[in-house]
Amino acid sequence: MKQFAILAMTWISLGPWILPSQAQIDEPVQMMHNGSLMAVETIDDITGFTTLLGEEPFRPTHGERTLTLKEAIAIAMEKNPDLLRAGLGVEQSLANLDLTESSYRNQYSINGQLRETLQRLKGGQFRLDPEKGLIKENIIHYENSELFSMGPTYQRTFKDASSITIQPGLEYQHDSDGAFDSSVANPAGYNYEDRYSIDVSYNYYLNSRPRLEIQQRIENAKLSAIQSDYSLFQTGKEIEDLVIGQYWQIKQLEEEVIIQSDRLLQARRIEFIIKTQFQFENASEMQVNQAEIDVMNNEATLIELEGNLRGRMEYFNQILGIPLETSIHLADQLDVQPLPKPAQEYVGMVTENNLSLKNLRLGIQKTENSMRVARLGQQPDMMFNGSYHRTDEGWENTTAALILSWPLGDGGATRARVRA
Repeated sequence: MKQFAILAMTWISLGPWILPSQAQIDEPVQMMHNGSLMAVETIDDITGFTTLLGEEPFRPTHGERTLTLKEAIAIAMEKNPDLLRAGLGVEQSLANLDLTESSYRNQYSINGQLRETLQRLKGGQFRLDPEKGLIKENIIHYENSELFSMGPTYQRTFKDASSITIQPGLEYQHDSDGAFDSSVANPAGYNYEDRYSIDVSYNYYLNSRPRLEIQQRIENAKLSAIQSDYSLFQTGKEIEDLVIGQYWQIKQLEEEVIIQSDRLLQARRIEFIIKTQFQFENASEMQVNQAEIDVMNNEATLIELEGNLRGRMEYFNQILGIPLETSIHLADQLDVQPLPKPAQEYVGMVTENNLSLKNLRLGIQKTENSMRVARLGQQPDMMFNGSYHRTDEGWENTTAALILSWPLGDGGATRARVRA
């Protein structure tokens, strides 16, 4: 039937008086064109073919997979590089939030040192010798002392900018000459001594800038964590939409390749008919050239479509996070369905629930927080400090102080921070 349809079209374009007989079409022939011997073939030899696009020997194959749309989405949600990077961004923002808040939790440390001191004392004295007279004697004295100190430290900075430090301490000192606890009963004293002490210090800012700085750091870290979570969700939806779009575009390209293959097949058969007519002087050389041009145009179009399809497949593999060389067969049939909601409803959903807009609002809020603190850059700091010190010997010391610090000129740093 296809041959009769092709012959009918040729008859309409070329006229019935040049139409060859069925026996002439089916009979193998040798055709001369431009002085060269043409291929021997019949119209039944012109059948379908696989592809015109050449293979790439430098790229090895990586297996084959058949995927439905749901399976492709599931693979992308698990392996897509952009989605994995967004997930790591969430972990990083949560770690930064934890790092920011860790500055306002309990801090413990222990410090110790061992110090060795060696002293060399050199002096001289004169004495009267009955035989030699006045003699000068040089005296060299060595004294060594060891000091070992150790103590834990507890520190806490609160979110209202107040802070407290508690530091108990232990010291042990040894002296080779014995210089401790000398008395009338023990004039030489002891050669060692141990000492105990405790220090407590508390600071509280009376102005608002330090408290606002802490609040701004914590709130901005929380907003960054929310932004990264929004970005992860948004990236997931974008990847899902991208997989859906690429899936159906590939299916559409596959249909276009099939249609274009049929067009090329028909063009080659028409070319064969015209060349057969040319052999029997029922077609002109110009008609043969036109038929050959039609075949080449259809071949070029098919190669372009096949190249686009191969590129789409490689990009699809990249979206899924699988090797580019994997050959994928899409199992779902191409189907177009209408939107489940009216278009106007989607416009309202974009303005109300769009995560990009929410991210922008959070960014504006972070900037406002930073600006509110930057404007207080030249505010004077007024801090109350109280401290207490006590030793095991019963010595106590309690102090209280009010400390004022006013940065009268900062070289324009405050103004620059506000502008930034």
